Amino acid sequence: MKLLPRTTLYLALGFSSAIASASGTIINNQYTPEGFYQNDAECFIKVRPRRRGEEETNTSTPPSVWALDVTQSGDFCYRTLDKVMLWRPDASEAADLSIKEPATQEELVNVPFRSDRNEKTWPDRIINQPGEYQMTLGNGEPTTITLHQIPTYEADEVTWMRYQGCTQQAERLQQENQMVNAGSI
Repeated sequence: MKLLPRTTLYLALGFSSAIASASGTIINNQYTPEGFYQNDAECFIKVRPRRRGEEETNTSTPPSVWALDVTQSGDFCYRTLDKVMLWRPDASEAADLSIKEPATQEELVNVPFRSDRNEKTWPDRIINQPGEYQMTLGNGEPTTITLHQIPTYEADEVTWMRYQGCTQQAERLQQENQMVNAGSI
């Protein structure tokens, strides 16, 4: 059985544990093929108990197709900016995100992230404007993000996104669409 990304197993008393295996499958600890793992700990990437409602602060991939990783340069496609989330992989400490116009280096907005939060909504002060933005999280290296607004008339969003350079987003959207279509059959 495949383990879906960001799967959470809920246990009694309000505790939960996020579990993922290296191959993306659930490992049955009662039977492990000989020589497959040296010990049980090797078969898991992450096991961290947490209380119900507690957000995961350190993850390797954004939680949704429309979450923009502010630490990685590249292309990002969106339908409307009000659905875009600014996301950072490490929320262990507070940091400010500076969003600038690359040509003039004028700061458009400063977005504060608390130490326990890795997502923020897209700032209202930046209107629905495709183009390049420079983002710097804390004292980190600046990243350049090129935003592409998906036309409302576009029937095949996945192909359009790939053409714009948003290949990882396109793959993820295609997977989500396939899961939705499989569930509606």
